[in-house]
Amino acid sequence: MKTRLELYDLFEKHKNTGVGVEVGVLHGHNAKNILDRYSGHLILVDIWENIEDFYICKEYLKDYLHRVSFFRMSSKQAAFLFNSTSFDFVYIDAGHEYEDIKNDFLSWFWKIMGDGIISGHDYSPVFPGVVKFVDLLKQNHDVKFTEGDEYEGVNYESWYYIK
Repeated sequence: MKTRLELYDLFEKHKNTGVGVEVGVLHGHNAKNILDRYSGHLILVDIWENIEDFYICKEYLKDYLHRVSFFRMSSKQAAFLFNSTSFDFVYIDAGHEYEDIKNDFLSWFWKIMGDGIISGHDYSPVFPGVVKFVDLLKQNHDVKFTEGDEYEGVNYESWYYIK
């Protein structure tokens, strides 16, 4: 799998509930990429500390508003609102410290249906907390990576595994 865009094609192939989640949205650029490849509904979770960022996101995704729901709260608060096995996938791209990604993973893992996908972004030396968490995850799960998500000469790979 070359880029995370191909990962989003995989989300579509594993569509069962017709609902996915992105944790960490900011202006919605990645959400748009997901929505262009995944035909289901997308739950968007971000604290959007700066309200202007939230409005930028809503404007950027204005053509998709019929297929998105916004949850302006912490990842853990949002996950608490949903039943287990509710989602086709969760894509984590919020806090990049080890404890942040660990907590996001633990909050959402049981919300993904069997054969669903748990995934995230920024497996990169720039974010050692993400690398540490994913390397520990790899010890017990068949974690795979994209191979071409580069920005200004640095790789920011996405990681995923099928539950």
